[in-house]
Amino acid sequence: EQKQETPPPLIGKTGSKQAAKTTEKTLEQPSDKEQIGQISTKDAELKSTQLPKKQPQQEPPPMELSPEVIKFKVDDLSDLNVCCQRVDLTPRSVKRLVNVLKLIKIFWFRSLGGDRSRPVKQAVMSLLALSAAYPEIMREVFVTMDTYFRSEESLPKSSIIEQLSNIQLQDAIEVSFAWQLALFRRDVKALQAQGFGAVPLAELEQTTFNIVRSFSFVGDPGYWTKKEEQTVSG
Repeated sequence: EQKQETPPPLIGKTGSKQAAKTTEKTLEQPSDKEQIGQISTKDAELKSTQLPKKQPQQEPPPMELSPEVIKFKVDDLSDLNVCCQRVDLTPRSVKRLVNVLKLIKIFWFRSLGGDRSRPVKQAVMSLLALSAAYPEIMREVFVTMDTYFRSEESLPKSSIIEQLSNIQLQDAIEVSFAWQLALFRRDVKALQAQGFGAVPLAELEQTTFNIVRSFSFVGDPGYWTKKEEQTVSG
């Protein structure tokens, strides 16, 4: 016997409209994933409004610089005058030396909390003055001193002025600046006679040494005449 196939139900106009509306509603409704995403977004927005906003961190105000910081004491002026009389400097070099000393005093105030002792300041003046007068020689001196600070061995106990007196230069440099080296040793000896540079490197401290070195060579280049060279060598 042949089975009779049941024909599909006939849907009238009314039924087709209802089916279409049901399909539209189904399409309009968000899926489960979309609903979860919307809930997560709303929760995040709600939490962001409830959490207190972080205030940007304010940097501490810089330390107020009193005019007294860069003001030279009576001893400072006296030592500066003596130093400039013992080392031949041009007027421009003297002016720059004074300005550099003021900058170093500001550095001491802001980084180390205050002024340094008189012997330390005398050593600083000596290094700066000699750097202005003999930049080529002092460049080698600073390299040697920097090596002492960087080495793991203990710093030499001898005073700075003694190290300047006994400085050993490379042969090529010593030959090129032999006539300047004689004047350099003369000025170092004059400063030593006044008690300048009597502190060791450890008392000068590496921080002060670095700032002195960075501000060194502030003087004008020296212009030596042939007559002066012959006078020194003779």
